[in-house]
Amino acid sequence: MSSPDFPADFVLDLHDLAAIILDCHARSEERFAKSQLVEVIADSDDIQTLPGRIAFLPEWSAAERQGQKRLAYVLRRDSKQKLRVTFENFAHRDGVKLQQGVELTRRALESAYWRCKTYDSGFMLAYVAQRVFESLPPTARLRARTSSGYELICSPTDVMVMEMQVLPHQACYIVTYEEVLGPQMIEWERHQSGFLQPMPWVYLFVGNPVSTDPEDDTRVALDLALMQIGGRGRANEPFALERGRRLSRKKSYRASRRNRGIWWRRAR
Repeated sequence: MSSPDFPADFVLDLHDLAAIILDCHARSEERFAKSQLVEVIADSDDIQTLPGRIAFLPEWSAAERQGQKRLAYVLRRDSKQKLRVTFENFAHRDGVKLQQGVELTRRALESAYWRCKTYDSGFMLAYVAQRVFESLPPTARLRARTSSGYELICSPTDVMVMEMQVLPHQACYIVTYEEVLGPQMIEWERHQSGFLQPMPWVYLFVGNPVSTDPEDDTRVALDLALMQIGGRGRANEPFALERGRRLSRKKSYRASRRNRGIWWRRAR
């Protein structure tokens, strides 16, 4: 496939790019393509959906003993339906079971949707962004504008891939089930992230490095999978585009600075 024909003075806005990448990913991922939300459980062992048939892993109780917050989603899959599930119909038409006194707000539904859609996708999303940068002419520019009004313009080659180990403050457990022969026979699978052990986390650093101190670093971090561990951008986007010092203070996880940036490479 031939490379896109960009004008020499093309400016790529990273906020727009992040929104496009996540939208395309949500429309194309297959793991939860035909699954709808039927229950949300926070810090409890009680499952209302198919009790006795769906169970938590031992890590669920172990996380409680270690004081880690827990969140679980139960999804019902219908592999026979022709259309993909979108955000608008992510909540099952028969309703979503909740704990007493809990309301399923739009924000909570958005969090559930993006936690599922970005599950185990951080490295792939970062790779997609890299491929976009590599397709740009050397005269093009990247523009990063943060929620605080800070703006950075740089070359498409001024991008580093960073990895660190994080332990999310809230572990997540996702169960997907499908009735095969009615409720008496089901197929189900489970996915979990953030339980007890640190997990590898990848994001992109845009701009030229001027300091190893996060307080003085002028670069901007782009995190396309932050929703997987319950985070959001400071303007409520499903991604983070912030100064590196702000990303290091995210409340969604505890980061080990010792492991920060254990590997990197230029986008070009």
